[in-house]
Amino acid sequence: MSHLADHVLPRLPVRQWVLSVPKRLRDHLEHDPAIETLALRIFLSVVEPAWCRACPAAGSDSRIGALAFIHRFGALLNP
Repeated sequence: MSHLADHVLPRLPVRQWVLSVPKRLRDHLEHDPAIETLALRIFLSVVEPAWCRACPAAGSDSRIGALAFIHRFGALLNP
């Protein structure tokens, strides 16, 4: 994580967004990368316009950048 903070991400404000999926759907996302990708795309397609509308300095062609970390384990490192 420090590599991202020190060398990858620009020195700009950063926001963290969390997508929590109901337990019944987690197994589907874990075993089918296409569904997982689709869920992330849908999530970002909602976040991006909302964030751009909320930022007065954003132009009409503004875009967000995103990194996704898939957390698939509990406190005991169980899947």
